[in-house]
This record gives sequence, C-alpha cells and structure tokens, in this order.
Amino acid sequence: MARKKLKKIREVSLLPNVFELLPGQSDVALDEYFGNRNRLTLEIGCGRGDYSRALAKCHPSRNFVGVDVKGARLWTGARMAVAEGSTNVAFLRARAEELDSYFQPGRIEELWIPFPDPFPKKRGQKRRVTAPGFLKIYSGLLVPDGKVHLKTDDTTFWEFTLEQLKSRNLPLFERVEDLYASNIDGPAANIQTKYEEAHLAAGKTIMYVCFGFRGKGRSGGTG
Repeated sequence: MARKKLKKIREVSLLPNVFELLPGQSDVALDEYFGNRNRLTLEIGCGRGDYSRALAKCHPSRNFVGVDVKGARLWTGARMAVAEGSTNVAFLRARAEELDSYFQPGRIEELWIPFPDPFPKKRGQKRRVTAPGFLKIYSGLLVPDGKVHLKTDDTTFWEFTLEQLKSRNLPLFERVEDLYASNIDGPAANIQTKYEEAHLAAGKTIMYVCFGFRGKGRSGGTG
C-alpha cells in the first residue's frame, strides 16, 4: 500500500467531521456534531462525498452523511468539506450492510447510491446494494415517504435492480434508461461524481432510478 494512502487512513479518524463508531453510537454522535436532530440524507459508497457535499451546499438546513468503508476516500472528502466550510455534512466509516446498526428506524429522509460496485458475477449477487438484504435495511431506515436514488452505468446491475423492485411491487418515482438523453432536472443530472465524469468521457450510458417503499408508486421516465 502506498505511503500516502496509509497516511490518509491513519489521519482520517482525527478529522472533526469523520466518525468511526460502534453500532448504536452514530445517532447521538451525529446529533452532537450537527447540533440538531434533523432527518438525515445518506450517500452510500460516497468516496469523496460528491453528492453529500453538493447537496449540503444546496440545502443548508438539512444534514448529510457520506458513508464509505475506505478511509483514504473519506479523508479526501472530509477535508474538502472542511475547506468548503460545510458544517451540515459528515462522514461515517461503515459498511452499507451494517447501516441498521448505526441508525434508528425512520431516521433517514433520502438515500443516494451513485455508481455502486455492480458485483457482475452471479456469486456476488447478494453483495449488490439492491439485493433483498439491502432493500430490507433501507426500508427500515427510511421515513414512510423516503426515497432511494440510484445511478449506474452497468446494464447487468441495472436489470437486476429493476427485477428486485418489480418483484416487491415497490413504488417507482423515476426510471430513466439514459439520464443525459432525458429532460430530467435536479441533483440526479446536475451533480456528477468523479467516476461518473470518467464514465461519460468513455461514452457510457448513465441510468437512474428513484424508488421508495410505501404507498402506491408511479413509473416515470422511459421504459
């Protein structure tokens, strides 16, 4: 492992907006950091926290938490947030499959999942972030009208996700097969991660779906 990366991993826990906690501690620690108990928006697999940081700027009265297990990535995002003066964004070093150990039911307002690992091989299906186990976690964490926003450029993962949502009759609020060929507006199209920029430069198609868990859904977008 490169010396610079090791240095970041050692330093990440010292940053004021990064939390590495035991399950059950995050709610309290984050409330103390933010100075309130507002509902939270999580960015799963946040990397540099491109969505967390951008959304925090647009919504100063809301709180945002970037979640990633990679310390070096969090180090970069957390330092960028400090430099930008963002006090309504924090970072949690944790795995997505453990989120229900960190947050109380109904605490999360929205989930953003930009470009997760698609785990393309069949034996990795359970690790995909829209596999049944993950959907169960999201359902418990979200408020009744909460939403999950997902972006990907992987066709196999996209089709797998749609199958999971359809089999559970989950409400679809937006479904867009080609995000930048559509007229959709808002954070899904207006915020781009570092990886998304690279995907677009390589000519890849970006797909987007927004779904929930309560009430009767409506299908939007194409398809």
